[in-house]
Amino acid sequence: MKRGTTRIPGKMYQENLSFETPDQIVNGLAHVFSDIYLPSSSYNSKDDSHSNIPSLTLARVSEDDIIKIKASFPIKHTAGDDQIPSFMIHEARYALAQLLSVISNK
Repeated sequence: MKRGTTRIPGKMYQENLSFETPDQIVNGLAHVFSDIYLPSSSYNSKDDSHSNIPSLTLARVSEDDIIKIKASFPIKHTAGDDQIPSFMIHEARYALAQLLSVISNK
């Protein structure tokens, strides 16, 4: 792949709809993956407070850490269980870094 190019398509199609702007594409992807995740209001933190599982403290993860990790992802047409292509994660690493650091540090 040439430097400065991307394999992320400029258009996304879903349920006979065409998304052409970055905002439309992001919202379309959010809709596709919305069935996988529970809304935060469905999560009951009280269930965790009575657990016998020992507490584990992890070091904070910075945005730079996440960018470095995502940059090491292979840029092939492979996907994990979530069916998100690894090249998409690799190329979106700067856009995802802040969000992923917040999630990782919760």
